[in-house]
Amino acid sequence: MASGQWSVDSDHSPLTTGHRPLATVYWPLLALLILLLAAAFRLVALGDVPPGLAQDEVLDADIALFIRGGEHALFFRHGYGHEPLYHYLAAPFAPLLGDNWLAIRLPSVYLGLLLVALTMRWARRDYGTVAAVVAGLGLEMCIRDRSSTRRPKRMDEPTPRRTTCQR
Repeated sequence: MASGQWSVDSDHSPLTTGHRPLATVYWPLLALLILLLAAAFRLVALGDVPPGLAQDEVLDADIALFIRGGEHALFFRHGYGHEPLYHYLAAPFAPLLGDNWLAIRLPSVYLGLLLVALTMRWARRDYGTVAAVVAGLGLEMCIRDRSSTRRPKRMDEPTPRRTTCQR
């Protein structure tokens, strides 16, 4: 078969060009498009949705402020207790952007994008390119993921249930 024609390859993706699966050929473009979609979903109306800052967002900003002030711990007692990884990662945002809503919400956006990128990398390495695309899109389309990367969610906080029909 001539190079560039479509063929069926049972070892890889059903659609291949030559000897390389189609998804592998376009992997950098697919990964970039998925990450741009993820960024768009997280950044559109970032300052307006949800309206105002939630109590947990303000508390997380305060803990990051305590870290910048020299208070270092493996567990913070503030607000019924917090593990510090998110707060250590969020600490540099306020000095760079100022004490405002953007510095409070942007760390969650960056960590959400990092989650999508690392999940796609892992899925591609272990399961192939098609699995990476499906994982990236699935993670992006997940409502729970977008809501938790807009505002940090505590593990003991109840998850709202969505139903298709309400009475």
